[in-house]
Amino acid sequence: MYIPTHRAGKPVEQNAIRFKNQLKVVEKALRERGFRDAQVKDFMAPAEGLISDGFFWLHQSDGLAVFMNPEGFHFHRLPYAFQEQTVVSRRFFVKPLLPLLGTEQNYYLLALNRNNLRIFQGSRYGLREIEVDGVPKTLDEALQYDQMDKALQYHTQTPPVTSQGAGRRAALFHGHGAGGDDTGQKKDLLQYFHMVDRGMHEVLRDSKVPLILAGVDYLKPIYEEANTYSNLLRDGVVGTTDKMAEEALHQKSWEVMQRHLEQRKQEALEQYDLLKGTERAGDRLEEVVKGAFSNRVLHLFVNPEARQWGTFDPGTFEVVTHDEPHPEDEDLLDYAAVQTIQHRGFVHTIKPDELPDGRPLAAVFRY
Repeated sequence: MYIPTHRAGKPVEQNAIRFKNQLKVVEKALRERGFRDAQVKDFMAPAEGLISDGFFWLHQSDGLAVFMNPEGFHFHRLPYAFQEQTVVSRRFFVKPLLPLLGTEQNYYLLALNRNNLRIFQGSRYGLREIEVDGVPKTLDEALQYDQMDKALQYHTQTPPVTSQGAGRRAALFHGHGAGGDDTGQKKDLLQYFHMVDRGMHEVLRDSKVPLILAGVDYLKPIYEEANTYSNLLRDGVVGTTDKMAEEALHQKSWEVMQRHLEQRKQEALEQYDLLKGTERAGDRLEEVVKGAFSNRVLHLFVNPEARQWGTFDPGTFEVVTHDEPHPEDEDLLDYAAVQTIQHRGFVHTIKPDELPDGRPLAAVFRY
């Protein structure tokens, strides 16, 4: 069940009304499927208890997603205004969540700063600062300036023995950027960022999650020189991070991530156009559903507003479609999306005019 909700003002009164109306849809569908009165009552009880909970309805976001089955009742307040709809099926209907789902929408944000480096996990919902062992938070910590201030690594070197200099030793001093010149500072920063890069690999490993940099102009190219992570985004957040509130960092970094996701979708669409007409691409419902189940779908394009009722039998590979939902039906577009995500494919939500002939779905296959 999905309903749009209001956060404040008189429209808040509509929240509970919408919810109650959708519960009537659920009850009607259960009775049509042969549920007895006692079964319907037990199934509906947890949700119906919310109707009169005024505190609950006063504390909403932009949308409410509700999932119910005989084992439990779950709801999620989400910053997304859903189209009002309810689906009763053999499994949960998640297509309205596609704009919000997917690990590909997660990212890491590295806020570069000489004196206060910070690392965040990010998504469309916000940032969460994390501590990473082995990543020094300051330049001084990385280069151990405290110890170097006390003794600049005084070393001696014995020259060849001469008649004038027998037994004399020449003193050498080794410091880091001691002269304060730009070359020395860059060398220090590069050494620091090499340490950060090594520490970040412990977090990122083989995840391929995008890494976004934030910081003043001159720091970004130095970190890029030190970086060895393959999915560092070229786009980034420019500014003094220690003066930027976390909310502003999130807003700016999510804008970077949105541009990245849109670019990736366009690249996938270009790949689809290139492969169209071969076995590596298709827009027939039957082949896409079978391909999604068989781990063949690399990129799935789906219109979240479209539906196609029917069934898919994994045993016989038979796909049956209906114009109107039958009791055992599910939305096959939703099924294809879930299977693609489970098999680590990419799901892209599209508008009807983004695919030829307004098709509701299409796919690029792995093989």
